[in-house]
Amino acid sequence: KQNGTETGVDCGGSICALSCLAEIKPMNIVWAKALNLGKSSYDLAAYVENPNAKSGVKSARYTFRVLDNDGRILLEKSGSTEISPGSGMVLFAPRVAIVGVPARVDVVWNQDDLSRWVKALVPSSIVTTKNQNLKNTDSTPRFDATLVNTDLVNDVGNLTLSAIIYDALRRPIAVSRTLVDM
Repeated sequence: KQNGTETGVDCGGSICALSCLAEIKPMNIVWAKALNLGKSSYDLAAYVENPNAKSGVKSARYTFRVLDNDGRILLEKSGSTEISPGSGMVLFAPRVAIVGVPARVDVVWNQDDLSRWVKALVPSSIVTTKNQNLKNTDSTPRFDATLVNTDLVNDVGNLTLSAIIYDALRRPIAVSRTLVDM
């Protein structure tokens, strides 16, 4: 029931925590790829942007759907992520076995999860990176960076970090994820 300052039924306005679906912009899948690790082993990765600067979803399930040239599904791999307001994120499923040749990777969101957007603001990041370095590009590439906690009072713990390596044409060629306990 729309019974106050809501801009829709039980959503929007200054008091209601839920965002109205009519005001939510769709997620933007910038790219989704199956990155060959050799033989039939692949990393599945996607870079996704949330254009909604003041709304997010606490837990959203998604499925990587890998298709061949004829549109047949070779593999489906599911996961979940938090969708922070106005942010980009890396979806990642490491070292999956795929029988066949992947031609396309789609990201399919669970629509039930995307029906409950919550108003939120992105806190400013207190962790920055410096000394970023890519080495061994001819053999086994390695990316190093120094993480710095800029908050002089609060500790930071259990960060999940992703790194994307792009070629000269800005095509993703490698993705990695790691957990860092600071």
